[in-house]
Amino acid sequence: MGSPGRCGAHVLPRAARVKVRLPQPAAERKDPKIMHKTALTTLGALLLAGCAPDQFSNIHATGLNGFIDNVAATCAPLYVGPMVITPNYQPPNYATAQYGVWLDQVSKLYYKRIEPAVFTENINNLFPGERTAKANQCLVANLPPPGERPFAPQ
Repeated sequence: MGSPGRCGAHVLPRAARVKVRLPQPAAERKDPKIMHKTALTTLGALLLAGCAPDQFSNIHATGLNGFIDNVAATCAPLYVGPMVITPNYQPPNYATAQYGVWLDQVSKLYYKRIEPAVFTENINNLFPGERTAKANQCLVANLPPPGERPFAPQ
């Protein structure tokens, strides 16, 4: 072994020493909140590419609006992820993209573009959780029969 150093500790000869390199800190660390918002915005933009016709001009979708308001009251509390949908719901700024995705899926369901099973699977994948799953079951159970729903806003 080497010669004794201070306080009786042994010091290895220079040739026997091992160089250890500590990892360097990253130049920039991304804020997880910013990354989450970016991911949600990107997801929203991708889903909007195939959105239903009333996603932005919902004023003409009186049947859909009435259905959502009815379900929001009947299934209260109507949970969708972090949101609780109420009649005449206006999402807060942080949930606008999430609400847009949900509204798009409900619109596709209401206008017979997707089946209830597909809607349920999509929403449960986008907004996982038992509360959202129960709310979706109630929403689908209160869906008017296909003969009473139009194919587009009127």
